[in-house]
Amino acid sequence: MGGPTELPAELVGGGMMVGELVVHGWELARATGRYPEWDGDLVAYLHEETTRNSE
Repeated sequence: MGGPTELPAELVGGGMMVGELVVHGWELARATGRYPEWDGDLVAYLHEETTRNSE
């Protein structure tokens, strides 16, 4: 994130952190020739968090 921006703690908490780990984990995997697979529960959680926070 750039600059001083205030965000609700619940946004910066679990959903955003897990999303960052998944996205950058995917980038790292692809950069090393691997194809990551994520657990269905994790994908559902991230979808729910992303949808909730994009409203």
